[in-house]
Amino acid sequence: ADDFYWEPQPQLPYPTCSVQKGFTFPGMDSSAALADYSFLATMAFAGPEEAQPLLNQWFGENQVIDDYEYVSKYREETGTEGHPVSYKLFTIAALPQSAVVSIRGSESMWDWMVDIQLWAGGVLAQLVRAVNPFGWMWTPILDEMVYFINSVQSEQLKDVSYYRYTSAFVNDLYAGFDGRKFENLRVTGASLGGGLAILTGAITGASAVSISGLNAMYSRRTFDPPITKEQLDTRVFNVIPDRDIIARIDQPGMLYQRTQCRGPKNSLFACHSMWRSLCELQYQCGSNGRPINCWCTSKYGYPAPLTNGTLTWEEACADAPE
Repeated sequence: ADDFYWEPQPQLPYPTCSVQKGFTFPGMDSSAALADYSFLATMAFAGPEEAQPLLNQWFGENQVIDDYEYVSKYREETGTEGHPVSYKLFTIAALPQSAVVSIRGSESMWDWMVDIQLWAGGVLAQLVRAVNPFGWMWTPILDEMVYFINSVQSEQLKDVSYYRYTSAFVNDLYAGFDGRKFENLRVTGASLGGGLAILTGAITGASAVSISGLNAMYSRRTFDPPITKEQLDTRVFNVIPDRDIIARIDQPGMLYQRTQCRGPKNSLFACHSMWRSLCELQYQCGSNGRPINCWCTSKYGYPAPLTNGTLTWEEACADAPE
């Protein structure tokens, strides 16, 4: 809903409410709001007919473009149109050499199978550390353990490695595919898309902002090419909601933000929600003139925002989908 806003909450804010490095999104002075990346992560799930009107509402008319025709042409020319990985390219009208690649998260059973295969070794390493009374002693060699576990099925893992396709796409954007050379790229995504964003950012050097993404510190040597600790510590950032079991798989690098979660404690996956995370970031950090989703109050329990117009929040959300 437009014409409503949240002021930043009076307690200490999340230190990462604004991302200072990189380019500035439309409507921001000198930084990018973390909520903007969170919103673009959700847009990976939207079709072109749905995504562009929502982008216009969020950033302003044609300020950020869902460049789906460019992506379609790339996938057709590289023969990857049949691969199940899905991603979008959001270009910025005022900064033609800057863009955000948004990778879709888990949506099908195949996506979940990829999750399990790629991160199974990292989960096992965490279990070893958790159940062993001196589990902390294993930490320096956990990456070796995961490497050994995954080496048994390394060839099969290559066949399902979505990140190889997203990394190739980002590298080709840098190289100037179809005569358009991008110099400033960011990668984002939620859930599996966030995990893939972490891998893609580390491999290509395009900084990644992940929402509830699967981490990669223990698994870093199992990927192709292998990822270094330095790459994960300097190139990727992960938002980790409280009680989000998916975002706690593997170990994060040095750059991450833990956030609160209002989800019911008896629900296993209540905190693993990209829309809930977006509401949390807007509520705690302030909405910065962006529209606020009616679900923030009706589904996720946040207080009604303040109004800039004549409608009440209840009136504005009367016809919103449940």
